[in-house]
Amino acid sequence: MAKRITGTYGAGSNWSKAGTDVASSAEGTAASMGAEAVAIGDNTTAAGDVSLSVIDRGRVTTVRGDATASATADGGGTYAAASTYADVDGADFVVTRTVRGSTDGAATSTTKVFAIAIDGFDLPHGPIEINTVHDVPVRGPRPGSIDGNLAHISASATAAGDASITLTQTHSLTTDDYSYVAGDAYSMIG
Repeated sequence: MAKRITGTYGAGSNWSKAGTDVASSAEGTAASMGAEAVAIGDNTTAAGDVSLSVIDRGRVTTVRGDATASATADGGGTYAAASTYADVDGADFVVTRTVRGSTDGAATSTTKVFAIAIDGFDLPHGPIEINTVHDVPVRGPRPGSIDGNLAHISASATAAGDASITLTQTHSLTTDDYSYVAGDAYSMIG
């Protein structure tokens, strides 16, 4: 089973997305992706977007996905964290790349995944996985860029093939001095 890749980064914290392992399928391909962001302070913004597709193309099944999360907050005592993840099971080749960064008032994380499952092809030592995580500098929020608190999340999933299933779920909450979003997409064929 392919291992879950998490991209987690929060200013002065160990905050992370727990995520959910995808179900194993003896002949199928399953994937999940998610994004989560939280911002605490004045004028907060938490946003996320998740997109995942698993497509059966005959002898080859492909997985493509993107997850992005960002959080910003103004004022003193701010906190911002963002996390994304991808998990693929049943693929022969999996490439995952996460780019993340944070400052005291801003955090961002983006994960992209591409995977291929070839019918009748099994590597003797399991799937080949290439997973990279890059930490990058992030600029803090521009003062006055938003007046108030905003939370926005979207998630989409596509599965094209026999015995396919998709599921998306999103959560958002915003109050005075707090914004939170979480979104997950699951897709399985076979």
